[in-house]
Amino acid sequence: MTAFLRVRHAVHIGLNAPDFFAKQRDQFGNTFFVQVPGLNRVLFTSEPEYVSDLFQFPSDVMSSSLPSPIQPLLGERSLILVQGDAHRDERRLLKPAFQGQCLIQYNRFIEDAIETSCKQLQSDPVAQTWMQDVTLDVILRAVFGEEEVSERAEFAAACRRLIGSYTALLLLFPNARFNAWGFSPWDRFLSAREVLDEQIYRVLDRSITRKSDSVVGRLMEEGAATDLHDPKVRRDWRDRLTTLLLAGFETTANTLAWTLYHLTQHPEWQDRIAVSLGRADSREALTRHAMKQPELDSFCKEVMRLHPVVPLVIRSVLSPVEWAGRSLSPGEYAGVATLNIHTDPTLYPDPMRFDPARFLDAKPKLHEYVPFGGGEKKCLGYGFALHEIKIVIATILTRFRIALTSPVYPKPRIQGLALMPKPEIRLTLSPR
Repeated sequence: MTAFLRVRHAVHIGLNAPDFFAKQRDQFGNTFFVQVPGLNRVLFTSEPEYVSDLFQFPSDVMSSSLPSPIQPLLGERSLILVQGDAHRDERRLLKPAFQGQCLIQYNRFIEDAIETSCKQLQSDPVAQTWMQDVTLDVILRAVFGEEEVSERAEFAAACRRLIGSYTALLLLFPNARFNAWGFSPWDRFLSAREVLDEQIYRVLDRSITRKSDSVVGRLMEEGAATDLHDPKVRRDWRDRLTTLLLAGFETTANTLAWTLYHLTQHPEWQDRIAVSLGRADSREALTRHAMKQPELDSFCKEVMRLHPVVPLVIRSVLSPVEWAGRSLSPGEYAGVATLNIHTDPTLYPDPMRFDPARFLDAKPKLHEYVPFGGGEKKCLGYGFALHEIKIVIATILTRFRIALTSPVYPKPRIQGLALMPKPEIRLTLSPR
């Protein structure tokens, strides 16, 4: 593959990833090779049979893609990137913080965040900014605890700055990661990275002696902080917490922004969901209704079909393997084109039509609907994200009718870890 073609692929992905993958499918079928600067070729497929195989390969055959385009952002010890036993150990350590009673506790954080936000809302809010405010507040409370209230604004600003500085240029073009006396995009990213690192280390140092129900507090009790004075241990913690913060707010905020946009395009579903939620006598009751409400669930599923939280899955090939009808060698990559699975007309008739009803009476089949990835690398916080999305949307729809302030037709653009709707989606809210 020529250097020119690699650059062309990267530019197209950066400008409109769903369009790129749809055109590759139209030209080559459901299985095709893609190559971008800095990576060997990636064999992508959207065939559910091969997707199932990829998610089940042992970690000595396929594992996290390394080098990874997101490694500078999250760190080499991120849960998303570590391989083999290190990944299993890290996942085992973090998993309890996103299950059972912990999820119930986080519901209160979500309820507090969206209620406070609705009360303080300015006129004609921008969906992307509004949802980032909410999800940042929630993830900061969950990770660091409610006692860190005074620093949440600083953390929020640092997270926004870091995500905003890691542009599609830096993600897709490794050669753009160079220093230029503090003026290059890479310099700006490193500066933003340093600010967040300092804040994480400051909170970690205080957490050694402070008990908390936060994720950090639970991990401290589990003995994860063997020696926070050891530079390697500190870097591991930095990568762990950076991943939780950025993956925990940005992807969910984007899904919520897309959800609000589609609600403006389908006002009949706004009323349908609001009516089915009924008049709850408390916010806890509203949360219980939201978790069980089929109209809200099907609407969220349809949003994540067209805008999956994990739009692509990429694995490094570690041993020679036959997959998707091709022979792959160590150093190459295998990928799942989630965007293509979810828009396959043989799986979803009229796939580009937004139709939540398709999920009302039909449960999506395994490996035909994978918005959070799959296998041992499936998004650890998917249950948390679903709770957050449903509680936030339920709270908004029981208070407001929403519409676009002016017509806009957002397209997905790479920002940080996710595909963000651009341009701004400005909303007009009317009390119910």
